[in-house]
Amino acid sequence: DLEATIAQEEATSGALEAEITKLAGEIQVDEADLKAATEIRTKEAADFAASEKELTDIVDTLQRATAVLEREMAKHGASMAQLQNAKSLTEAFSALVQASMMSTADASKL
Repeated sequence: DLEATIAQEEATSGALEAEITKLAGEIQVDEADLKAATEIRTKEAADFAASEKELTDIVDTLQRATAVLEREMAKHGASMAQLQNAKSLTEAFSALVQASMMSTADASKL
């Protein structure tokens, strides 16, 4: 009876050791995946920050240009058609800038 219990426990021990080895391998794979994902996220965050700065600069430039155009048109008595065209152009530029801020994944969802 004691020998049977010992044999059973040795078999259980062997199975558990195999499970430990398997899980250790899975942990190594998961850690490698985590490291790779972290590197990707870090690069994407840097790319986003650079793109965001560039787009913010573009928006600021467009806002300044709009202000200059409105001021010059007010000084020189631009017609309503000219003002409407300038407004449409400004809206088009704004739409382009906003569209360029959208990620490819978001754009494909739309």
